[in-house]
Amino acid sequence: MRDIDDLLQANLSCDLHHYTGISSLDGIARSRTLWASSAYYLNDSSEVAEAVRLTATVAAQLEADAGDDAKLLLQHLQEWLKTLRRPQGLYVFSLSSSENDLSQWRAYTPYGKGVCLSFTPGQVNKIADTNIFRIIRCIYDMKEKREIASRVVHKTIETWWATSGDSIGQAHPSQKYFPLFESMKANYLTAFSSFKDQRFSSENEWRLVSPHTPSLVADAIDYRVGASMLVPYMKLRLAESGPMFDRIWIGPTEHNNLSMHAMSAFMSKYGLVKNGCVSSRIPYREWK
Repeated sequence: MRDIDDLLQANLSCDLHHYTGISSLDGIARSRTLWASSAYYLNDSSEVAEAVRLTATVAAQLEADAGDDAKLLLQHLQEWLKTLRRPQGLYVFSLSSSENDLSQWRAYTPYGKGVCLSFTPGQVNKIADTNIFRIIRCIYDMKEKREIASRVVHKTIETWWATSGDSIGQAHPSQKYFPLFESMKANYLTAFSSFKDQRFSSENEWRLVSPHTPSLVADAIDYRVGASMLVPYMKLRLAESGPMFDRIWIGPTEHNNLSMHAMSAFMSKYGLVKNGCVSSRIPYREWK
């Protein structure tokens, strides 16, 4: 799906940042891994659902003027897309191009125990290459989303015409298009993983996105305790030695000097960063 890849291709030229807590940093430092969570368990519950809806809408619009064969294909595509509303094997690690951002300190870190891990473009690319993940910039603009949905549908039609003389075209009518859709599922999911509600646009999110991994019991998949349920995740391997991050930010805290002192020692012990520890210096506090 080269044309869809062209839309998703992002030239990473800025540092990216991951907001989390010191307990998570402790786990990352000791295991030298990051956790990429299932795309269906993220904070924006509408992401994949919106992508499915937009793609189905495009298919329905094209169906109205399509010939008989293409009309049937588009009808089945609309039905099959509904299956993608259920959790699929896609895992993402979220980053932001926004550095030291108060809204993200408040949303994604525990007060007084927040850290922000900063990565250079080279570090992010190395993590992606090592783990065979893709780097994708999240799309908030509705026009861009519609363009991707349209490309997905048109590419499906093109692929069907190119293969209609093969076994795909010889299958029983009820299953005629199913092998085609399944063969393209990984491409659909990769495209849909870029969708993000425009109300989250201030987060300026980028993602490391996994290959499609259908099995929920594969060795690469594990489970962590989330806020209200178990969350499937996949580990991202970091470098076995040397700095894992460019620098670490200490979030808003009432004990800045002590936090900076302990974090600096912790970073030295585990060789975590290249350019040290930085205080957010944001005068935010939570009333108790």
